[in-house]
Amino acid sequence: MFYMKGKTKKSIVVLVLLMVIGFAAVTTTLTINGVIRLGANQENFKNNLIFKKAELTYSDTNKTVAAGKVTISEDKKGINFNTQELKNIGENVTLTYDVTNNSQYGAEFKGITCTVTNAEGTDVTKAVNNNTEYITLEYTKNKDAEGNNAKISANGGVLTGETLKVTLRKSYVGTETTTTTNYSVNCTINASGLSE
Repeated sequence: MFYMKGKTKKSIVVLVLLMVIGFAAVTTTLTINGVIRLGANQENFKNNLIFKKAELTYSDTNKTVAAGKVTISEDKKGINFNTQELKNIGENVTLTYDVTNNSQYGAEFKGITCTVTNAEGTDVTKAVNNNTEYITLEYTKNKDAEGNNAKISANGGVLTGETLKVTLRKSYVGTETTTTTNYSVNCTINASGLSE
């Protein structure tokens, strides 16, 4: 058996205590600091909020839409249409369209703004809105049933049944050289992205 003398025993205890104190005195703290950058993917929203369907219907059921009279642009961001002649007071034509949201963001519609120009290129929007022109223009204001701004969910949500309706308000008489005239309508639908 191995026996320690009192002095050696005390020396070992002191040495062990010094080692424990020594190890306890050598400590450190590690930290991680970072900045997470988030960015809006505007291209995703801009490119993926699109027209899915567009069709014209007439109040005069004898009128049909000839091929090519209503089209969605190749990028699906615009609708182009040409109507048949409206000849009788009260006769109307309605453009119905659907909007699909294939983006990663929800979409909220802020409204629709339309301008109307006559065949001479004069802006007659105010006269149309005040019912003093040959036509009236009615459009859905992109609102839900409660009157709030309409919203479409991300990744395939659809806003259906939006309309733009043109009605002949008073008879067009024509001139000695022409019996028809044209009005051009340009509408812009405003939408904002929403986090989902």
